[in-house]
This record gives sequence, C-alpha cells and structure tokens, in this order.
Amino acid sequence: MKLRAKATLRSTALSVVGALVFATLASPAGAVAEGTDQSEASSGVITESLANVENANPSLLLDSVASGTGTTKFSNGEATIPSDLSDGITMRGEDGERFNIKLPNASSAESPVTHFDGTVMYPGETSANSVIVSDLGVQMLTTIAGADAPVQYSYEVVLEEGQTLALIGDGAAVVNADGSSALIVGDAWAVDANGADVPTSYSVEGATLTQTVEHAAAGDFAYPVVADPVWFLPAVYRCLAGLTLSGPQITRIITTGSPGSIGGALGLAILACLRGK
Repeated sequence: MKLRAKATLRSTALSVVGALVFATLASPAGAVAEGTDQSEASSGVITESLANVENANPSLLLDSVASGTGTTKFSNGEATIPSDLSDGITMRGEDGERFNIKLPNASSAESPVTHFDGTVMYPGETSANSVIVSDLGVQMLTTIAGADAPVQYSYEVVLEEGQTLALIGDGAAVVNADGSSALIVGDAWAVDANGADVPTSYSVEGATLTQTVEHAAAGDFAYPVVADPVWFLPAVYRCLAGLTLSGPQITRIITTGSPGSIGGALGLAILACLRGK
C-alpha cells in the first residue's frame, strides 16, 4: 500500500545505488542472466532486487519512516527492528497490542545493513530479508538470489490467547476471539528481476504464515526475485471505515491487489486519519 510522498526519493536512491551495483557486476540493469545463480544474497544483490521492483512497479514498495535498527514510532504504533534477526520483528499498535513475527531463515541471517532510505537489509546465503517500516505497517521482503534457493518462506507469529491466524481472500489476518482483525496481511506477490510476476500464494498452519514462491518451477525467471508480506495494524482498517467503506470493501482493499491498493486518492486521507489530522 504505497503512499507516494517519498516516491521520487526512493526511486532515485534505488536507481543510483542499483546502477552502481549493476556496473560492479558488469550486468545490464534489471536482469541478472536468466537461470544464473548468484553466490549469495549479499547487500548488493538485495539493493539490486529492490531497484528492480521500483523500476517495474513502484506501488509494490512502501515508503520507509525508519532510520535503521531499533524502535521506530509511526502514526499508528511502533515497530522494533532487531540487530539479531532471530529476535523477530516486534509491532505495537496504538491500543497497546504487541505482535512478534519471526522471519524466514533468521538463524543464518548476517548482521543488518541499513540502506540510506531506511530499509534494513539482512544478507543471507541463497535468500535474504529486508524490512521497511512505514506509516501503514511493516513490510517484510524476501530476496531470492538464485534457482537453488527455497520456494517456501515462513513467518511465525506469536499469538495471544484466543487469537488465530487465518487466510482471508488473497491475504491473511490475525483474528481475535471476537472475530475482529488484530493484524492484517496484504496479498501475496512476487516479481523477478525483469518485473515479471512469479506465481506465489500463502498457506497457514497454526501460527505460521508460509509464502510459496514458484521461482524454480518454470526455470525461466530472472534473478534476483523479490516477494513479500505486508503487515497492517488495525488503525488502517479503522481509517478506511471512517471513509464510509464497508467491512467487506475494506478487507478486499487490504487483502487483494498490490500494496498500492489504498494509495492514490485515498492515500492522503488515510495518512491524515492515521496522524490524527
């Protein structure tokens, strides 16, 4: 769900850094050779992957309000990004609700590297994680470096008593005992280095959300591939309700389509609502 206030900055930053990475790799922009594995999911490969997404569809990426690891307060809560990814990402809503989410392959993640737009990157072996804290929630991206990387990436959510994790439409939600949504996950998406859509979907088992990315199935995708879930706190739902949208409409907006689904005309209204203006 993309609000465009910082779009020019993010696009320019990623394009410049991406150009440097591409020059270093002696590879044309946006396309590591199809079927070619990279040695590791380094910070350079992560930066390249995000630049590819920005060039292909900037609405897929949120705008960062963070400046690195640690706790960042935003309009409807706060998020803590750890130095050790094994600690998970902690989100707190404005009503005090606390959520902790464990990211894929966290035990093998390297020390975090902060991109100058605030995105925190955790290099890895065949895949890597990136975290973007925004006014709408937290985006957790996976960069898949090559065809030998896994196709499944799991996020374990620490649930409170009475809560369940369930699929809703093309996304998912942490559901309270009374049926209300405590945390909402946007729909699954994945794109390759050329901007082509990669088949992907979510599944749920207990408190674990798993994204399956079929990057190796067809054998003709360009690496690095990027996939993500975006985790939205309840305040986003309440602000959409304040715009006279119905419950089913709100769920459809949040769990269907790209992260830019509530951008455009609604974006400024939602930001004003979240910031109490």
